[in-house]
Amino acid sequence: MNTYPVFVAVFSSLIFREFISYTKWLGILISFCGILIVSFGRAGQFCINHSSFLLLCCAIIVGLYDLEQKQLMKKYKPHELTCYFVWIGTFILLIFSDILIKDIIYAEPRAILSTIKLGIFTSEIASLLSATLLRESSASSLSNCSYLTPFLSMLLAFITLHQSPNIYALIGGIVVVTGVTLMSFSRRIQIIIQLKKRKLVRVYLPNLQNHLIHH
Repeated sequence: MNTYPVFVAVFSSLIFREFISYTKWLGILISFCGILIVSFGRAGQFCINHSSFLLLCCAIIVGLYDLEQKQLMKKYKPHELTCYFVWIGTFILLIFSDILIKDIIYAEPRAILSTIKLGIFTSEIASLLSATLLRESSASSLSNCSYLTPFLSMLLAFITLHQSPNIYALIGGIVVVTGVTLMSFSRRIQIIIQLKKRKLVRVYLPNLQNHLIHH
């Protein structure tokens, strides 16, 4: 799933003709490298198997989902889309309702409460906030923020569970934040580069013209 922002950027550029600057591409690459460092620190090695292929397909689907949601923003409001997607997903999962009823009967109250909290905060509220932000910004810019998830998870685990991160997590987190920061300021960086180019042209072009005239 860590490749999801990469697919969003690629599809945005190829399908929807969104301009993605070299600075933003560089930020995506840096953040992706940070995720690889964090993942290596967790597993101790890189492993490619059939699960990796399924995760890759999932990342592609989620990337297309974000882009299609961006297009639907022209017709629907964020809370409307969130409701439609949640209820459609719930309707599809009704095929497992018999298993759900059995699990609820034997589940502990604490487990049920945790499930309700996850449904409200990580699904409903998070989806609504994501849809609202997607309306105001580009899909590629918003998807890049997902690179911060492992870093924030590590930070919360340290605060709430007192789990100390390893050196890979710390280095990877710093690399991820660097990449996301670069992507966030990519437009300003491009503007600064263009202004410097124009300044250099204004400074050196007259001297070059005088030199050509005299020779």
